Amino acid sequence: MGMKIPRKGNPHRLTENQLRFCEEYMVDHNGDQAAVRAGLSKASSVAMRERQNVQLHLEDLRAAQSARTEVTADRVLQEYARIGFGRVDQVCSWDKFGNLTTKASDDMSESDLAAIATVQVVPSEFGNAIKVTMHPKKPALDKLSDHLGICGKTSRTELTGEGGGPIAFQTLDTASLKRAANLVLLEKDRVDEAEEANG
Repeated sequence: MGMKIPRKGNPHRLTENQLRFCEEYMVDHNGDQAAVRAGLSKASSVAMRERQNVQLHLEDLRAAQSARTEVTADRVLQEYARIGFGRVDQVCSWDKFGNLTTKASDDMSESDLAAIATVQVVPSEFGNAIKVTMHPKKPALDKLSDHLGICGKTSRTELTGEGGGPIAFQTLDTASLKRAANLVLLEKDRVDEAEEANG
């Protein structure tokens, strides 16, 4: 049985193993790797993430991380919007004779600056020229469209068998199906018992 954790810093009453799992999960959001780094089996990852107290603790950790870094969903969407709706005429202008004028950075808004990917000074026979490259709009607009559900994007997963070949199917009789179901239940019981023993 694991050591009792004081409730003050652990309002959702997580065990030591669950706390370790949550800390590791916040590193890369990879449940299997988080379980291994926390000293647990990969098989325990799904069961761990399904526990309500673990989900609540992860929500708390995400909120705290967002507050620390000031990275919020709104801020990310705003940055995508600046790129997606950025226009080249916000940073430079040209006339009918082909004379190009670039706006001074001090005269640009935050949105204008966010839409710029690079600014380069390019030497030429007529002196130095400024090359301004904008961020590509389509990836940012695609992200915004996905978030808003505008394009009704569907995901597609292709499954293949061994070596990229066709999937081999096997017909099971009722007795075989029952045995397979019992094995799944036994494995779940084993994982639950291991978690209880660890914490």
